[in-house]
Amino acid sequence: MPETLHILVVDDETLDRMQVRRCLDRSDLTFALYEAADADEARSIYATRSFDCVLIDNGLPGVTGLEFLAELVDMSDRVPAIIMLSGAGSDMLAASAMKSGADDYLAKAALSPESLERAVRSAVKIAALRNNVERSETRRAADRDVLEKAEEIAGMGSWQIDRSSGAVKWSAGMYAVLGLAPGDSAPRMEMLTELMDNDTREAFLARRSRLLEDGESFEIEFQILGKDNRKRFLYYVGRPVRDSRNRLVGANGIVQDITARRLSEGALERTNRVEAIGALSGGIAHDFNNLLGIIQGNLDLIRRKAGDDAALIRRLDAAEKATRRGSDLTRKLLSVSRQEEGAGEPTNIATLVDGLEDILARSVTNRVRLQIYAQSDLWVSDVVQGDLEDAIINLVINGRDAMPDGGEIYIEMANKTTDRFPGMARRPGQSQDFVVLSVSDTGTGIPNHLRDRVLEPFFSTKEKSKGTGLGLSMVYAFAKRSGGDINIYSEPGVGTTVQVYLPRSKSDTAAASEAAGPSQPCESLCGSEVVLFVDDEAELRDIGCAILEDHGYRVVTAVDVESARDALKVHEVDLLVTDVIMPGKHNGADLAREMCSREPRIPVVLSSGFSGNLTNKICGEANVDFIDKPYTAAELVSAVRQALDVAGTVANEDDQTVRELPAGQCGAPGSDKAMVPTGQNRLIVNGDHP
Repeated sequence: MPETLHILVVDDETLDRMQVRRCLDRSDLTFALYEAADADEARSIYATRSFDCVLIDNGLPGVTGLEFLAELVDMSDRVPAIIMLSGAGSDMLAASAMKSGADDYLAKAALSPESLERAVRSAVKIAALRNNVERSETRRAADRDVLEKAEEIAGMGSWQIDRSSGAVKWSAGMYAVLGLAPGDSAPRMEMLTELMDNDTREAFLARRSRLLEDGESFEIEFQILGKDNRKRFLYYVGRPVRDSRNRLVGANGIVQDITARRLSEGALERTNRVEAIGALSGGIAHDFNNLLGIIQGNLDLIRRKAGDDAALIRRLDAAEKATRRGSDLTRKLLSVSRQEEGAGEPTNIATLVDGLEDILARSVTNRVRLQIYAQSDLWVSDVVQGDLEDAIINLVINGRDAMPDGGEIYIEMANKTTDRFPGMARRPGQSQDFVVLSVSDTGTGIPNHLRDRVLEPFFSTKEKSKGTGLGLSMVYAFAKRSGGDINIYSEPGVGTTVQVYLPRSKSDTAAASEAAGPSQPCESLCGSEVVLFVDDEAELRDIGCAILEDHGYRVVTAVDVESARDALKVHEVDLLVTDVIMPGKHNGADLAREMCSREPRIPVVLSSGFSGNLTNKICGEANVDFIDKPYTAAELVSAVRQALDVAGTVANEDDQTVRELPAGQCGAPGSDKAMVPTGQNRLIVNGDHP
């Protein structure tokens, strides 16, 4: 109790107020007394400070003491001790006063210093206890609010079980986790277990039984189908509860909705799997490209000597067709293996699709109706146009194959601004503009158990003879390289929609495509310049040397960078043709950089089946022309002739041809050196770029 009690007496009778003062003066209380003759004056005084005790006469003018008592109770959070006074004792009035919130009741006729002191002391203690309880309840309510909010944010609920009675208590978050409305029914553990499948339920009940019987804690993750028909992954924790004597009296724990986390982990796992397979595919493609180059080069040489032999020409045509098919497969493997963003050009996708319409129409059967829709003000996206064309054709063919009895394929293009980037968590406040290309079919759909695998290279839902399993993985790799992603929605028996999200171009200006001029005949690409041809594959060196010699060029060959450097010391060359990926400390890219630095007037042609980031670095330093490998004889001599013409090389009339030399011995005694060419260095990159 406070050392000095601040007491307010409210009574319209002056004598009665004086009687209260006299009683207090004669008591052992230390007090400060404030007096009010009516409710208005009391309100004014009460507003100036807090009081420990208020004595209220029931017969106030204009308002009864009971009414003013109720007003005081509602006026502040901390209610002081309240004692009701009346002229004569009345049990009914006393009961009404206590019911309205008074802590005691005194009749003025029986008022004495002792009775007043006793009533004040008792009322002040009761008020202090009451206020403490109310403050505790307020704090507990606030704590409950914080806990409920935290559970809501974490997607979590808490539970308790009493071991003896089996009574269950749930927080509001438990209902939300299970897809139930709070208060639907009294909580029961069966409300959780009935959402599980049989195997999960059996394992869960066994572990819960050990928790309640032996106090064995456990944690478990499982999937349920909530009452709202949503599938959820839950994380469940159970802990024993013991009393002061260490007796097991119950259990408590939490249940957390971890659906978003599990989906993210699954997406990351799929991405890593696709990237790992893609990297392996790229390595295989590199070696396979070299083999195809050898085959294609030999076919070109044989064709030049075939003359009019129709049977031989048919054989050559069949072999070249198979080589082209192998080259196409290799290009797909390399497309899957390239995961970083590629350099694209601003492209209006609607215009590109319009140019593909004839090809797409021929790609489907007459039982498939192809419909194309594009937003009129479609944004521009930075893409490699050839890759986008391949992606669209692949998606259309997939749709066709999913509809053996015919159906409809829709190609739709629209602008979309969203912060829900496919395959990633929501990014509030970080909206991004996309051009969304959607290809939909009315086919068989993708079975639920296969949806997580459709992006894997070599995985296919088609018959073995009808697909390589690279179609969707190529589309996925293309979208990733372009800075976007894909989203697949499918319903078995209804159809499938594949959405390709492509970021809006910063320039938002479509680049006009340059019409390619007709290719030059091989005869117009002949020359007599000296070419240094570097490749670690002996067969490729032999083929490259033969093709160039057949067109009049003189060739020096080298097996690696060191032997190429030795050759450059003893031979004046007009052009360097080098593979990028080679064994040893240095590669073709290093050699090309040296050439750019030391002999900037000598053009360089880089060739590689799989060059990775090295080629990109070289490409950034000079003008670049791209030629896919494996290359044909025409493509090789065209690249060589173009590089020489741009560099302004002076043709050397000497017919001498320098044959292959071993490493460290790259030169022929007495060989002439060509004049140093004039003009600027130009790089022609022949390879695949991730």
